[in-house]
Formats: sequence, C-alpha cells, structure tokens
Amino acid sequence: MTPAAATKGLNAHVLRNAGCTKISVPRTDATGNPTFVDFEVPVAEPADYKTHREEGGKAPAAGPAGTVYQRGPHGPSMDELANATTAWLKANRPDVLYSKVEAEFDRRGFLIVWTPPYCPKFQPIELLWGAAKQRASGMYEPAATSPKLASTSAWASTAGQTPMAMYGPW
Repeated sequence: MTPAAATKGLNAHVLRNAGCTKISVPRTDATGNPTFVDFEVPVAEPADYKTHREEGGKAPAAGPAGTVYQRGPHGPSMDELANATTAWLKANRPDVLYSKVEAEFDRRGFLIVWTPPYCPKFQPIELLWGAAKQRASGMYEPAATSPKLASTSAWASTAGQTPMAMYGPW
C-alpha cells in the first residue's frame, strides 16, 4: 500500500516505525506566502488510534494538538500527511518504499520500466494478444453465424510450433 492510499493513522504508524519524529507540511500563510508547519510524530501511538488501525471502525474524534493525529484545519490533511510521508521516506528510508520484488530486481541488476496504466500501446503483452487475436480471427469463416473453423489445416499448420513461431516477429 502506498502512503497516498493509506489512512492518517497508518501513515503516522509507518513514520513512527521508520524512526521519524517530526514532519514538515508545506502550506501558505494568511498573506499567501509559502511556509512549513511542523507536526510531531509521537513515540507511542495513542491507544484509540491503535484500536482504530488494527480493528477498524470509526476514527477517533480528535488527536493531540501539534501531532500528525490532530484533526481539523490545524492538523495535517490526509493528502498533506501522505505527501509528507512519501517525502520523508524517500529522503530518509527509501528502502521501505520498495516491494520485495523491486528489491530483488535491483539486487540482480534488472531494470523495471514502469508504463502508464490503461495504455495498451505501452504494454508489451498487448502486442502478443493483438497478434493472437488476429491469428485466431483468420481461422474462422466470415459468413458463419457460429464460430466454425474454416479448415483443420489452419490448426494443423501450427502443430508443434512455439508461440513466437505461430504469431511471427513483433
């Protein structure tokens, strides 16, 4: 789970376990000038927040003033806390942001190329699916009302071939 998807209590828990004692949240003051507001990450998690984090249910009504648990306009919002958590972890503990798979890939020297979601042109597997669909569509009679193989020779010609040989070069 990423800090952006986590609750305030979970982000505070992650910060505390990572050794953070204070975060700074960027805001603008009454005159419109940028400023930073500091919030303490308590050494011990308040009992009602621990219960909420572990068992769920309704979040506690208020948290201690000046801490990441403070609610309302004077405390950090969920987005502010998520951004501050990500920034602090990147600066101080980048290892906790990596999944086990990413860490193993880094250890072996593999490069992970992140592609945008829902963008089939950048997803290599989509090229294979496109070729497979095109190949399969050529095996059916266009005039048939139900899927019927045009001939068994189309299937026989692919017998014993690897997927790469069946679908051709990329």
